[in-house]
Amino acid sequence: MVAKFTQLQSDVGQLSGELTFETVIDLEGEGQQFINQAPANCRIDLSQVTYSSSVGVALLLSWLRTSRAAEKDLFFEGIPEKMLAVLKISNLQDIIPFK
Repeated sequence: MVAKFTQLQSDVGQLSGELTFETVIDLEGEGQQFINQAPANCRIDLSQVTYSSSVGVALLLSWLRTSRAAEKDLFFEGIPEKMLAVLKISNLQDIIPFK
């Protein structure tokens, strides 16, 4: 299982691969670093995520907390259907900002 965080631009990051308990541990710190160095508005593209357990949603919540602590606006885009279903069933679709 492989997952990767890539900074595409100063305000755009991309998450790809399989989000599991084993893979998100390293990704959390990479995303936090991106958010802390990004401009006031930043976004993370999830369109290349091929699998996500509920821990992927927990990762998004962690990054959202980081962005709020840094007083930055963070948006997620390209959320895979299965991850979106977890957001909806958990009643988080109004908490996690996505496009």
